[in-house]
Amino acid sequence: MNDYTYLALQRTAFMESPPACSAVVRYRAANVYTNHTNADFLFRSANVNKIALLLEQENSQLVGMNATALWTSLRNKLLLTPTDVPEILVSFDHIAHELIEAKHGQVFCHACNKYYATAELEQKSEWYGSWIIDNYLCPARHSLFNFKVAHFMFKRNYE
Repeated sequence: MNDYTYLALQRTAFMESPPACSAVVRYRAANVYTNHTNADFLFRSANVNKIALLLEQENSQLVGMNATALWTSLRNKLLLTPTDVPEILVSFDHIAHELIEAKHGQVFCHACNKYYATAELEQKSEWYGSWIIDNYLCPARHSLFNFKVAHFMFKRNYE
């Protein structure tokens, strides 16, 4: 079985029987520069659902929005322990970016060992190779979340 077939089977299984979702979801953001997890973001499942539906309407090519909307629509409001975002939801960074921009949720900075409201984060746009990255920093200036905003392709002149 190749990787594409395996992934298709995983997605089908997820859609047929989504895992439990609580009132709050935890997103462990991997740093684009180091690929290490520096922060855990906590978002209300209801807010995640709204953003997933909105992004699905705005960009039907964005993988995972339908699955995220389904998963969070089946949330159990009585479960208060945060549920980790399943790895199969590959475009969750788009949802996290929208929620952070809207100042929803809170974040645990691993370096500070402290929770912050997303409203306390500082956003810095910077170049990383041919990408523009939105980098979100805690008040102590630790990088917590990076989002690839734009990619530029440049023609090289080899004359």
